[in-house]
Amino acid sequence: MTVLKAVSQDCYVQQLVIDNIFYNLTLTWNSRGNFWFMDITDQNDDPIQNGIPLVIGYNMFAPYPDVGLPTSGQMLCIDTTDTGIPIGHDDIVNGRIILGYFILP
Repeated sequence: MTVLKAVSQDCYVQQLVIDNIFYNLTLTWNSRGNFWFMDITDQNDDPIQNGIPLVIGYNMFAPYPDVGLPTSGQMLCIDTTDTGIPIGHDDIVNGRIILGYFILP
C-alpha cells in the first residue's frame, strides 16, 4: 500500500512510484462542484489521464484500462469514518479520507 500525503492547498502534485514507474498526480479541488479530481502524467509530464474524480471505495484507475496506468492494484479513497459522506475539501488532510494505491494479493 502506498498512501499519498495531503497538503492543505487547492492544488498540489504528488509523485508516486508503482511497479518501478514514476507518475505525477496533480490533485485539484473544484470549488464550484465541491469535489477533488486527479490528473496523471508520466515522469516527463506527458498526460496519461486527466479529470479523474476522487470517489470513496472505487478503483479510480478501473475506467482507464488502456492508457498506461498500473493494474497491479487499485487507486482508492478509503473513508476512515465509514460515514459515506462525499469527500470534502479538508478530508484528505484531516485523515478522514486515505488516498492510496493498494496492491492486490
